[in-house]
Amino acid sequence: MVKGIQRRFVEMKLSGSKAYESAYFILRQSGEAEKRSESELIDEARKIVGALEPQRRKKTDKLIGRVLLYLFFLFIGAVIGFLLSILFLG
Repeated sequence: MVKGIQRRFVEMKLSGSKAYESAYFILRQSGEAEKRSESELIDEARKIVGALEPQRRKKTDKLIGRVLLYLFFLFIGAVIGFLLSILFLG
């Protein structure tokens, strides 16, 4: 005999991710989820997904900062080299 279990879940389609298509939230059977409306459950799932977003942004912001710093020092080096060449050759 095969016994089954019925579980309720919320599926969130993720449009901003290249690696993930969707996220599934399995609702607890404690009865708390039964008291909430569908829109409240979706809003809470969005908050959870949104809380993970800043972690990804921090890594991207850090990388952009490093690239900009590298380009700044590259530019400063080129300017100093140009000025030294004018001073000694010109």
